[in-house]
Amino acid sequence: MYVPPEEYTNIQNTLKEKRIVFITGTQEYGKTYTAVRLLWEYFCVGYEVEWIKGEEKREREEVRKWLQEIKAKMRLHRVVYFEDPFGRTKYEKREYLEKEIGTIIESVTNVKDSYVIITSREEVFKEFEKDKLSAVDIKEFEEQCAVGLIEGGCCNEENVSVLRRFREHCDVLVSVGDCATMGGIPAMRNMVPLQECLDEAYLSGPTVHNPEGIIPVDQEIPLLLNKVYPCHEVVKIDYFLPGCPPSADTLWEALVALLKGETPKLEYELVRYD
Repeated sequence: MYVPPEEYTNIQNTLKEKRIVFITGTQEYGKTYTAVRLLWEYFCVGYEVEWIKGEEKREREEVRKWLQEIKAKMRLHRVVYFEDPFGRTKYEKREYLEKEIGTIIESVTNVKDSYVIITSREEVFKEFEKDKLSAVDIKEFEEQCAVGLIEGGCCNEENVSVLRRFREHCDVLVSVGDCATMGGIPAMRNMVPLQECLDEAYLSGPTVHNPEGIIPVDQEIPLLLNKVYPCHEVVKIDYFLPGCPPSADTLWEALVALLKGETPKLEYELVRYD
């Protein structure tokens, strides 16, 4: 006989309010039964439900693949339960989940009237959390940002995704430094076809040792773009601060003006680099 945990009402409320809930606990906690009961409750009121099992390693790989594609797969009036995506009895490292769990959560909350349940053993989830914190430099936004500063251009699909999310959450976005404003040194590869760059880096370069002759191809490696793009070619940029890097005084003057609601007017000495 299944006896719901004391926190069951809180779990129900979290799922209802946040549309995603992580159920963690010891082996005896009843995580799976709790998740299945939630599925049953939603099924009884007309929701489409799906249980993505994670008992075998092959199944857990499918769970992780499903999570990667969640934005395309989530739809209205649907509840999906992911069982043990981080490992069943021990943590199974998967870099994509560590880096993109915030994006996965955002994808769920952006689809109206859809819900996600994820279960994990407590010790496994703690290992995941530890790796996530060490792997992710990208902080999730909890509210709108008045002024955002972006450094670096876009050379792969992950850069583009991060920049677009950043733009959505910033009232004003400023490109900072030569790489962001014009591509900088990384954009020197724009003069060479991408395949030639890859061949030189991994196959024919003078210091390359690659007996297998294989260029790395893995879902954990962000897809390279055909060239390096400055930020303003990907999203709308409101202001540009050139330099490699801009001086502290340049940043200070620009930020003070923007936070006062004024257009930055920088003296010649703050933007000259001769």
